[in-house]
Amino acid sequence: MMEQPSSYDGARPGRPASYMGFTRRRYFFCLVFLTSIVALLYYRSPLSTLPRQTSAYGQTEQKEDSEFSPLRIPWTPRQRSILACQGPYTPSFLNSTPPLAAPPEDAQGRPYDLIGVVILQRHTARYPTTKALAKILHALNKIERLPSVASGGQTRSLEDYVKFVESWKSRAGELTDEGRKIAHEFGLLYRARYAGLLDAHAEDGPAVFVRSSGSGRVVETAGYLINGMMNRTFHIGNKGDLPKPDVVFPAGKPAEGRNPIGESESIGPEYDHYAAIGSQTSRSYLHTWASSVLPHLRRILGEKPGETLQGVDALALMSLCAFETQQPITGLGMAVPWSSWCDTYRSLGDERELAIWEGYAKWYDVTKWHIRGPGNPAAAKGGLPWVGDLDQRVKDLGSASNDKDETLSNPGPRVYIDVGHLHCSWDSL
Repeated sequence: MMEQPSSYDGARPGRPASYMGFTRRRYFFCLVFLTSIVALLYYRSPLSTLPRQTSAYGQTEQKEDSEFSPLRIPWTPRQRSILACQGPYTPSFLNSTPPLAAPPEDAQGRPYDLIGVVILQRHTARYPTTKALAKILHALNKIERLPSVASGGQTRSLEDYVKFVESWKSRAGELTDEGRKIAHEFGLLYRARYAGLLDAHAEDGPAVFVRSSGSGRVVETAGYLINGMMNRTFHIGNKGDLPKPDVVFPAGKPAEGRNPIGESESIGPEYDHYAAIGSQTSRSYLHTWASSVLPHLRRILGEKPGETLQGVDALALMSLCAFETQQPITGLGMAVPWSSWCDTYRSLGDERELAIWEGYAKWYDVTKWHIRGPGNPAAAKGGLPWVGDLDQRVKDLGSASNDKDETLSNPGPRVYIDVGHLHCSWDSL
């Protein structure tokens, strides 16, 4: 975690009655990627007479305290390489608070002024969903032994391990404690990173505007993120006590209730048609990849009499690397263990081990690309509502002042945060 200065008291910005309808004529934006986040930065053309705003935030050295920080786990290069192959379950990595890149300059060499940020954020670490957990347990019931005797630092039999995984059923799809902590730390990160915007406009009106999809883990992610931006001490409590996003969209198709960060599996017949073709492509890739992996997996784990491991079983068992590594925090002072599932192929040597994990990661890429991404010609429709909102926000941020006023005095958010599953909006961008 990061120690924050007291110049910003962290009061929760209220929901603005209206945050649309300001204009600025010139702006610039760029994309910044940070582990399942897209941040779009908006800059205003520099004016020779515009006073430069300074912030106590930007002048304060960020310090880490002794509390456990999932974003700063000192993974080895090998561990990072394997965890980076976990698809949507890859842990978030952050070694330090990344500074903002130098702003672009105009033709006269004057830097642009940052006037706003839009952040598109996926929910943080969670337990397997009910469907995914069923596949994991089905695969576990086919094998004779675990990849190693250690799991979470404790010796467990296969029978005990299955019971351990079965205990996740009551929390299926919910955030893990680490996921809650990471969401809080992202809030602290945004608070420090965009301090100048928060400081400069704290008296003009609400500086932060948060929207969320309606599923529980997304709303909870937003709540812990807001707590971090309010500089509150991290605490796991009742979900009802968390601050609420300004807008919560009911779960459903983007076209139903105009959910711009929709989480639906379908957005119309055309999408379904191409998604079916994409699913076949995904199955074809899985068959090819699994043919080279399953012989190793069968040798390492064994198969019970009458059972045969399939490609879907390999995917399910390998997902335990990420799920087990990110979920078993029982106290804030505990380091997250390294799951023995991440070491399944270590005996094959570094090169072959990494090749298997990279092939596993590619399955996620192929599946997402051809079903929800650019490989599906109809997928872009899922992102259109969010892109429409983005266009409006560009206009709003651009109109907070005009070149004659040379001020940023009109009310309106400066930091927009959209939290969702990002099935449509993210994959279509």
